[in-house]
Amino acid sequence: MLEKSLRFAKSAVAYARLLKEIKEYELASQFIRSATSIGANIHEASHSESRRDFIHKLKLASKEASEVSFWLRLFSMCEGFPDTIILEETLHEIQRMLSKSIETASKNLKMKSELQKDTPTQRSNSVSH
Repeated sequence: MLEKSLRFAKSAVAYARLLKEIKEYELASQFIRSATSIGANIHEASHSESRRDFIHKLKLASKEASEVSFWLRLFSMCEGFPDTIILEETLHEIQRMLSKSIETASKNLKMKSELQKDTPTQRSNSVSH
């Protein structure tokens, strides 16, 4: 997922350059901030301090991906803008990976939490008998 998001960011930089060529400086700036933030948050997640922190960083990446999806949809509707199809397809792949990773990590966190709740009870029951 990190490598795919890095390749996506590289493509987004190239797309932003095309936007600047057609004098869409503000849109290029907004787009590139959110597009590169996806990979940055995924990278941060890989160095998270806890499982909760990992999930939080992936959720931030997902929110940024949602914003990028908006920009790409807008650009695809605007006359004279470069094609967005390849970027949109790659973004959807990243969004699916993020969604699955968040879901899996959340389930694992919940399972770990439930196991920790059960363990002290079991210990105290076995000690008192």
